[in-house]
Amino acid sequence: MTVDEYAIIETIVRSADKLPRGYSEIGDDVALVPLSRGSLVVKCDMLVSKTDVPAVVQLSKGFKDASTEWNLKLLGGDTNEASELVVDCVMLGFTRKFVPRSGAKTGQYVVVSGYFGYSPSGLRILDGASADPTFKKKAVQSVLEPKPKPQLGVALSKYLSSSIDSSDGLAICLHTIASMSGVGIMVKELPCRDELVRFAERNDLSFEELVLHGGEEYEIVGTIEKRLIGKASQAAKSLGSELVVIGETTDRKGRVEMLGGREIEKRGWKHFA
Repeated sequence: MTVDEYAIIETIVRSADKLPRGYSEIGDDVALVPLSRGSLVVKCDMLVSKTDVPAVVQLSKGFKDASTEWNLKLLGGDTNEASELVVDCVMLGFTRKFVPRSGAKTGQYVVVSGYFGYSPSGLRILDGASADPTFKKKAVQSVLEPKPKPQLGVALSKYLSSSIDSSDGLAICLHTIASMSGVGIMVKELPCRDELVRFAERNDLSFEELVLHGGEEYEIVGTIEKRLIGKASQAAKSLGSELVVIGETTDRKGRVEMLGGREIEKRGWKHFA
Protein backbone atom coordinates (compact mmCIF):
# COMPACT_ATOMS: atom_id res chain seq x y z
CA MET A 1 0.00 0.00 0.00
CA THR A 2 1.31 3.44 -0.97
CA VAL A 3 1.44 5.72 2.05
CA ASP A 4 0.80 9.33 1.01
CA GLU A 5 -1.50 12.09 2.19
CA TYR A 6 -4.46 10.79 0.19
CA ALA A 7 -4.13 7.28 1.63
CA ILE A 8 -3.94 8.80 5.10
CA ILE A 9 -7.09 10.87 4.50
CA GLU A 10 -8.93 7.82 3.15
CA THR A 11 -7.99 5.84 6.27
CA ILE A 12 -9.31 8.61 8.51
CA VAL A 13 -12.53 8.90 6.51
CA ARG A 14 -13.20 5.17 6.77
CA SER A 15 -12.86 5.22 10.55
CA ALA A 16 -14.64 8.52 11.23
CA ASP A 17 -18.29 8.87 12.18
CA LYS A 18 -20.65 10.41 9.65
CA LEU A 19 -20.98 14.12 10.27
CA PRO A 20 -24.39 15.73 10.85
CA ARG A 21 -26.18 17.60 8.09
CA GLY A 22 -24.61 20.96 7.28
CA TYR A 23 -21.00 19.97 7.92
CA SER A 24 -18.67 19.55 4.95
CA GLU A 25 -17.47 16.03 4.33
CA ILE A 26 -13.94 15.07 5.31
CA GLY A 27 -11.70 15.40 2.27
CA ASP A 28 -12.49 19.00 1.34
CA ASP A 29 -9.64 21.40 1.96
CA VAL A 30 -11.67 23.44 4.45
CA ALA A 31 -14.14 22.46 7.16
CA LEU A 32 -17.68 23.84 7.17
CA VAL A 33 -19.43 24.19 10.54
CA PRO A 34 -23.14 25.16 10.40
CA LEU A 35 -24.29 28.20 12.37
CA SER A 36 -27.77 29.62 12.90
CA ARG A 37 -27.10 31.88 9.92
CA GLY A 38 -24.59 30.69 7.37
CA SER A 39 -21.51 28.67 8.23
CA LEU A 40 -18.12 29.01 9.89
CA VAL A 41 -15.29 28.13 7.51
CA VAL A 42 -12.12 26.73 9.11
CA LYS A 43 -8.88 26.24 7.23
CA CYS A 44 -5.58 24.88 8.58
CA ASP A 45 -2.35 24.80 6.60
CA MET A 46 1.32 24.28 7.26
CA LEU A 47 4.57 25.25 5.58
CA VAL A 48 7.77 23.34 6.24
CA SER A 49 10.94 24.86 4.83
CA LYS A 50 12.52 21.54 3.84
CA THR A 51 9.61 20.32 1.70
CA ASP A 52 7.55 23.35 0.69
CA VAL A 53 9.90 26.22 -0.21
CA PRO A 54 13.50 26.62 -1.44
CA ALA A 55 14.07 29.43 1.15
CA VAL A 56 12.04 31.64 3.55
CA VAL A 57 13.06 35.31 3.59
CA GLN A 58 11.58 38.23 5.50
CA LEU A 59 8.83 36.08 6.97
CA SER A 60 7.35 38.78 9.15
CA LYS A 61 7.22 41.22 6.21
CA GLY A 62 5.39 38.55 4.27
CA PHE A 63 2.76 38.27 7.01
CA LYS A 64 2.27 42.03 6.93
CA ASP A 65 2.02 42.17 3.14
CA ALA A 66 -0.50 39.32 3.06
CA SER A 67 -2.70 40.85 5.76
CA THR A 68 -2.75 44.16 3.86
CA GLU A 69 -3.35 42.65 0.41
CA TRP A 70 -6.22 40.39 1.47
CA ASN A 71 -7.66 42.49 4.30
CA LEU A 72 -6.88 39.90 6.97
CA LYS A 73 -6.42 40.34 10.70
CA LEU A 74 -3.32 38.65 12.13
CA LEU A 75 -4.18 37.15 15.52
CA GLY A 76 -2.56 35.06 18.23
CA GLY A 77 0.69 33.26 17.68
CA ASP A 78 2.54 30.45 19.43
CA THR A 79 6.19 29.62 18.90
CA ASN A 80 8.06 26.40 19.45
CA GLU A 81 11.41 24.86 18.58
CA ALA A 82 12.18 22.36 15.82
CA SER A 83 15.11 21.33 13.65
CA GLU A 84 13.73 23.38 10.75
CA LEU A 85 11.34 26.26 10.18
CA VAL A 86 7.66 25.29 10.38
CA VAL A 87 4.81 27.77 9.88
CA ASP A 88 1.40 26.48 10.92
CA CYS A 89 -1.71 28.64 10.80
CA VAL A 90 -5.49 28.54 11.09
CA MET A 91 -7.84 30.75 9.05
CA LEU A 92 -11.43 31.47 10.07
CA GLY A 93 -14.18 33.02 7.97
CA PHE A 94 -17.93 33.03 7.46
CA THR A 95 -20.03 32.19 4.42
CA ARG A 96 -23.57 31.66 3.22
CA LYS A 97 -22.43 29.94 0.01
CA PHE A 98 -19.92 27.06 -0.09
CA VAL A 99 -18.72 25.37 -3.27
CA PRO A 100 -17.58 21.79 -2.47
CA ARG A 101 -15.32 19.49 -4.42
CA SER A 102 -18.20 17.06 -4.81
CA GLY A 103 -20.72 19.17 -6.74
CA ALA A 104 -19.79 18.50 -10.38
CA LYS A 105 -22.43 17.01 -12.70
CA THR A 106 -22.07 15.28 -16.06
CA GLY A 107 -22.05 17.62 -19.06
CA GLN A 108 -20.50 20.68 -17.40
CA TYR A 109 -17.49 22.72 -18.42
CA VAL A 110 -14.21 22.26 -16.55
CA VAL A 111 -12.58 25.66 -15.98
CA VAL A 112 -9.44 27.16 -14.48
CA SER A 113 -8.64 30.72 -13.47
CA GLY A 114 -5.34 31.03 -15.30
CA TYR A 115 -2.44 29.30 -17.04
CA PHE A 116 -0.28 26.61 -15.47
CA GLY A 117 3.37 25.60 -15.30
CA TYR A 118 4.96 28.83 -14.11
CA SER A 119 5.59 27.85 -10.49
CA PRO A 120 7.26 24.48 -11.25
CA SER A 121 9.28 26.25 -13.95
CA GLY A 122 10.31 28.91 -11.43
CA LEU A 123 11.54 26.23 -9.03
CA ARG A 124 13.64 24.71 -11.81
CA ILE A 125 15.05 28.12 -12.74
CA LEU A 126 16.03 28.71 -9.11
CA ASP A 127 17.77 25.35 -9.31
CA GLY A 128 19.71 26.35 -12.43
CA ALA A 129 17.43 25.89 -15.46
CA SER A 130 17.90 28.31 -18.37
CA ALA A 131 15.19 30.81 -19.37
CA ASP A 132 14.83 34.08 -21.25
CA PRO A 133 14.62 37.13 -18.93
CA THR A 134 10.90 37.83 -19.33
CA PHE A 135 9.83 34.26 -18.62
CA LYS A 136 12.40 33.93 -15.83
CA LYS A 137 11.02 36.97 -14.00
CA LYS A 138 7.41 35.78 -14.29
CA ALA A 139 8.17 32.18 -13.27
CA VAL A 140 10.41 33.03 -10.31
CA GLN A 141 7.98 35.67 -9.07
CA SER A 142 5.19 33.06 -9.09
CA VAL A 143 7.29 31.06 -6.60
CA LEU A 144 8.53 33.85 -4.35
CA GLU A 145 5.41 36.04 -4.47
CA PRO A 146 2.39 33.82 -5.21
CA LYS A 147 -0.87 35.60 -5.95
CA PRO A 148 -3.98 33.70 -4.83
CA LYS A 149 -7.30 35.08 -6.07
CA PRO A 150 -9.71 35.18 -3.12
CA GLN A 151 -11.88 37.95 -4.59
CA LEU A 152 -12.27 35.93 -7.79
CA GLY A 153 -13.21 32.86 -5.77
CA VAL A 154 -15.97 34.79 -4.02
CA ALA A 155 -17.23 36.21 -7.32
CA LEU A 156 -17.30 32.77 -8.98
CA SER A 157 -18.93 31.00 -6.04
CA LYS A 158 -22.41 31.84 -7.35
CA TYR A 159 -21.63 30.06 -10.64
CA LEU A 160 -19.33 27.09 -9.92
CA SER A 161 -20.79 23.68 -9.08
CA SER A 162 -17.47 22.39 -7.67
CA SER A 163 -14.08 23.94 -7.00
CA ILE A 164 -10.62 23.26 -5.60
CA ASP A 165 -7.35 25.21 -5.41
CA SER A 166 -4.55 23.98 -7.62
CA SER A 167 -1.61 23.95 -5.18
CA ASP A 168 -1.17 20.17 -5.41
CA GLY A 169 -1.14 20.19 -9.22
CA LEU A 170 -3.77 20.29 -11.95
CA ALA A 171 -3.97 16.51 -12.44
CA ILE A 172 -4.54 15.89 -8.71
CA CYS A 173 -7.27 18.55 -8.70
CA LEU A 174 -9.09 16.99 -11.64
CA HIS A 175 -8.91 13.51 -10.12
CA THR A 176 -10.18 14.82 -6.78
CA ILE A 177 -13.21 16.53 -8.33
CA ALA A 178 -13.94 13.48 -10.50
CA SER A 179 -13.69 11.06 -7.58
CA MET A 180 -15.65 13.12 -5.05
CA SER A 181 -18.34 14.11 -7.58
CA GLY A 182 -18.72 10.72 -9.24
CA VAL A 183 -18.03 12.03 -12.75
CA GLY A 184 -15.34 11.69 -15.38
CA ILE A 185 -13.32 14.54 -16.87
CA MET A 186 -12.08 14.95 -20.42
CA VAL A 187 -9.41 17.61 -20.90
CA LYS A 188 -9.62 19.05 -24.41
CA GLU A 189 -6.96 21.74 -24.12
CA LEU A 190 -4.20 22.25 -21.56
CA PRO A 191 -4.04 25.72 -19.93
CA CYS A 192 -0.57 26.42 -21.27
CA ARG A 193 1.14 29.45 -22.86
CA ASP A 194 3.57 29.17 -25.76
CA GLU A 195 6.37 30.67 -23.63
CA LEU A 196 6.10 27.70 -21.26
CA VAL A 197 6.43 25.28 -24.17
CA ARG A 198 9.57 27.10 -25.32
CA PHE A 199 11.04 26.97 -21.79
CA ALA A 200 10.37 23.24 -21.60
CA GLU A 201 11.99 22.59 -24.99
CA ARG A 202 14.99 24.73 -24.04
CA ASN A 203 15.60 22.62 -20.92
CA ASP A 204 14.60 19.22 -22.31
CA LEU A 205 11.50 19.11 -20.10
CA SER A 206 7.94 18.01 -20.76
CA PHE A 207 5.54 20.95 -20.82
CA GLU A 208 2.69 18.52 -20.05
CA GLU A 209 4.53 17.43 -16.91
CA LEU A 210 4.95 21.05 -15.81
CA VAL A 211 1.29 21.91 -16.47
CA LEU A 212 -0.38 18.76 -15.14
CA HIS A 213 1.89 17.57 -12.34
CA GLY A 214 4.04 20.51 -11.24
CA GLY A 215 1.87 22.03 -8.52
CA GLU A 216 2.30 25.11 -6.32
CA GLU A 217 0.03 27.24 -8.50
CA TYR A 218 -2.73 29.13 -6.76
CA GLU A 219 -5.40 28.99 -9.41
CA ILE A 220 -9.04 27.93 -9.10
CA VAL A 221 -10.07 24.68 -10.76
CA GLY A 222 -13.80 24.03 -11.02
CA THR A 223 -16.85 22.97 -12.97
CA ILE A 224 -19.76 25.05 -14.20
CA GLU A 225 -23.06 24.66 -16.05
CA LYS A 226 -22.50 25.58 -19.68
CA ARG A 227 -25.32 28.14 -19.63
CA LEU A 228 -23.50 30.11 -16.90
CA ILE A 229 -20.08 30.35 -18.55
CA GLY A 230 -20.76 33.78 -20.07
CA LYS A 231 -21.71 35.39 -16.76
CA ALA A 232 -18.84 33.69 -14.93
CA SER A 233 -16.33 34.80 -17.57
CA GLN A 234 -17.57 38.37 -17.30
CA ALA A 235 -17.23 38.26 -13.51
CA ALA A 236 -13.64 37.08 -13.89
CA LYS A 237 -12.89 39.74 -16.51
CA SER A 238 -14.21 42.49 -14.23
CA LEU A 239 -11.53 41.50 -11.69
CA GLY A 240 -8.74 41.40 -14.25
CA SER A 241 -8.72 37.60 -14.51
CA GLU A 242 -9.58 35.08 -17.18
CA LEU A 243 -11.71 31.96 -16.95
CA VAL A 244 -10.25 29.27 -19.22
CA VAL A 245 -12.36 26.31 -20.35
CA ILE A 246 -10.13 23.23 -20.54
CA GLY A 247 -12.66 20.40 -20.94
CA GLU A 248 -15.94 18.83 -19.87
CA THR A 249 -17.26 16.40 -17.30
CA THR A 250 -18.36 12.97 -18.56
CA ASP A 251 -20.26 9.96 -17.28
CA ARG A 252 -17.04 7.87 -17.01
CA LYS A 253 -16.98 7.98 -13.21
CA GLY A 254 -13.54 8.74 -11.78
CA ARG A 255 -11.71 8.68 -15.13
CA VAL A 256 -9.63 11.74 -16.08
CA GLU A 257 -8.37 11.72 -19.66
CA MET A 258 -7.16 13.80 -22.55
CA LEU A 259 -9.21 14.20 -25.70
CA GLY A 260 -8.56 10.96 -27.58
CA GLY A 261 -8.73 8.75 -24.49
CA ARG A 262 -5.20 8.94 -23.01
CA GLU A 263 -5.57 8.72 -19.25
CA ILE A 264 -4.07 11.49 -17.12
CA GLU A 265 -2.13 10.05 -14.19
CA LYS A 266 -3.16 11.00 -10.67
CA ARG A 267 0.19 12.54 -9.91
CA GLY A 268 1.29 15.81 -8.35
CA TRP A 269 2.47 17.08 -5.00
CA LYS A 270 1.82 14.57 -2.24
CA HIS A 271 3.07 14.77 1.32
CA PHE A 272 4.59 11.49 2.60
CA ALA A 273 5.05 10.23 -0.97
